[in-house]
Amino acid sequence: MFRIYSHFLFSKILAALPFSLISNVAAEPFLFPGDEFIRHEIRLIQDKASLNGLQNTWPLNLGGLSYSLQSKAGFDWKHSLLENKISDERNSGFGKVVSSLGIRDERMISRGFSSTPYSTFSSNISTSWMNNRFAAKLSLNAFGGMQKDWKNRIDDGFALDGSYISARLGNWSTTIGQVGRWWGPGWDGSLILSTNSRPIPAFSIDRRVPEAFDTKWLSWIGPWSFHSFVGQLEE
Repeated sequence: MFRIYSHFLFSKILAALPFSLISNVAAEPFLFPGDEFIRHEIRLIQDKASLNGLQNTWPLNLGGLSYSLQSKAGFDWKHSLLENKISDERNSGFGKVVSSLGIRDERMISRGFSSTPYSTFSSNISTSWMNNRFAAKLSLNAFGGMQKDWKNRIDDGFALDGSYISARLGNWSTTIGQVGRWWGPGWDGSLILSTNSRPIPAFSIDRRVPEAFDTKWLSWIGPWSFHSFVGQLEE
């Protein structure tokens, strides 16, 4: 798979022109921020079927989404983006090797919920693997022409953004990696977490399926979700 993203600025109007030669992507147990189409579909399904759990804490767990859809008896959804992702998530083994090239020529103040490149030139090659309990992804990135930060530093070079190792423990998943997060309902920014800055190395614990407690003392709360992470910022 090879994808090219290009962005141009005409008369102060930003026009995004993405090109994709192959649309299929490797199967993974999570949905990461960057795909506006599948997020829009999930929002439409949520409005129609009232899915359990939080839908604004990306990455989303495909196992939880699959369980929520199966619990809606008689629900008929004619779109297939999420259904295809869930179907791929059931496949074990290695995924496809995916490569992409990003070119951007405008200064960007804030990134939205999209796969806009972080630098003037960026490239990526990645592959993933998973089975019934473990999942891993290796994502190699090269950045060129990165904008200076508030300390006048330029973070060009290689990075492992998007790489992770994850394990499923019952109804919980633990992940170590450097993945992008988007927490909040916004599309052009978030006051909680967004992908405006590159991801940090972090350890996370998440509840996969938002089920209710079994005990009668707490079952009245209903289905509940839990998402947490602790990471290392610079210095």
